[in-house]
Amino acid sequence: MARDERADVLVVGSGGGGLVAALRAAAAGLNPLVIEKSDVVGGTTALSHGALWLPHNPLMEEAGLQDSVEDGVRYLQAVVGDQGPATSVRRQTAYIEGGRRLIAFLRERASCSAWSPTTPTTTRTCPARARTGACWPRR
Repeated sequence: MARDERADVLVVGSGGGGLVAALRAAAAGLNPLVIEKSDVVGGTTALSHGALWLPHNPLMEEAGLQDSVEDGVRYLQAVVGDQGPATSVRRQTAYIEGGRRLIAFLRERASCSAWSPTTPTTTRTCPARARTGACWPRR
């Protein structure tokens, strides 16, 4: 089927990263187009029911839970380690700090509002495990 679509930004994949990229583009006044090869939306993000692991986020603070960037990095180091530039402590720190900004953006644009302390991590022996956070879409 031939289609004539015009877009400022082409997003390949409808997982969490792709949909946030499209939302960011739209927030900047651009016209995004999301394309997906599968017959469902969500990509691998759908496997986690749309949950994001973002320690030290504003939703946790509002729920009265103590957490820190350092605890998040300690957890990532225990689970992932430093396997090169993509997993360096600097990148892990940037991920956690960026997560705070992402939650703020999603709350403003996509109604992200739920904190789920019952979302377990798969690694039960790692430091800071009890305080890991997930952001669930509001239903």
